[in-house]
Amino acid sequence: MTELAAQIAQAREALGLSQAQLARKAHTSQQQIHRLESGAIAHSRVLPRIAAILGLDISARENPLVPLNSIEFGPLISIYATELAEGDTMIVRMDQPIGRLPAPNAATPGTYAFYTPGDSMAPVVRPGNLLIASPQLPVGHFDLAVFQRADGVAWLGEFTGYNPTSWQLKVYGPEPRAITLDRQEWKTRHRVWIRYT
Repeated sequence: MTELAAQIAQAREALGLSQAQLARKAHTSQQQIHRLESGAIAHSRVLPRIAAILGLDISARENPLVPLNSIEFGPLISIYATELAEGDTMIVRMDQPIGRLPAPNAATPGTYAFYTPGDSMAPVVRPGNLLIASPQLPVGHFDLAVFQRADGVAWLGEFTGYNPTSWQLKVYGPEPRAITLDRQEWKTRHRVWIRYT
């Protein structure tokens, strides 16, 4: 059992939660919790949610993100500025690119990138991470996604659902909270598919 696996199991037990109860809260399966606690897997896209539920700080652990020097790059893609707004929530300024950088070879047409300022999306995204988003990939529940308005302003959040009139997402900032965006105003959504250190 790894140190992280032990921390997850101890924190869950200290809160009096079963693996199944934690799985429901984290929107995953009991089997996923079991695999994390047994050390069978060390990384999972639900790990930041589990850590937040259990009150664990996973920022100091070995970074599960891809180091930039470990992949091959292809054509150039645009990189956009980001800023903090509305309670330290990150927004992306899509109206004017601030530069270009080589794209991963697997990039699809329209792929773009942006850096994360501060800890606006911690623990899901760490300060200074480079995020790469694609308009070609579908956005599924609990994917990290960019929701864009016609004026180029975009929110970054974890997609949690929708109805005929709105998108629901979770943003982290200093405190995790739910955000609802009007689908008529925020018509575009793109999946973040790579996070680099």
